[in-house]
Amino acid sequence: MGQKFAIRPLAKTDRKDLIDNYFSYWDELKRNPNLGLSFVPKKPALKDEQVWFKNMLNNVKRGNEVASVALVDGKAVGLCNAHRLSRRENAHIAELGIAIRDGYRGAGIGEALMKDVIKRSRGKFEIIQLAVFAMNEKAEKLYRRLNFKEYGRVPNGMKRDGRYTDTILMYLNIKKF
Repeated sequence: MGQKFAIRPLAKTDRKDLIDNYFSYWDELKRNPNLGLSFVPKKPALKDEQVWFKNMLNNVKRGNEVASVALVDGKAVGLCNAHRLSRRENAHIAELGIAIRDGYRGAGIGEALMKDVIKRSRGKFEIIQLAVFAMNEKAEKLYRRLNFKEYGRVPNGMKRDGRYTDTILMYLNIKKF
């Protein structure tokens, strides 16, 4: 692919691009039922996504979330975030999410985003956890390459269009990374 990209922390100006990206994943899901992203039951309205973005920005400001974007030609084409779990006893753990817009995958953007989020998460969190669909082998390989360890599986943990796949649960102790 050879596209040049830049990674930087989330900014208020990323709102439109990231919301457009999210809606594009809904369209992509129609073409690719194996898309390795989780979806809420019903496609959200623009207003809902604007609230999501505002909440993410607020969480970043409060130190409860780290979020990085990938830019190609000034446009945000990917997002990776780690947000603090909400219980007092597990507030040292962050849940990681990542999504790259179709057409920009396979260029190293996901790995660069994750490395940035992991680096910026040090001192805020101790552990980063994630869940990946077993059918998403490329993502699983990336997570393993970045030293995420599998700690469990949920058999048939994902059901889409009547088809099941396992969900692999992984974690990274960033105090040791």
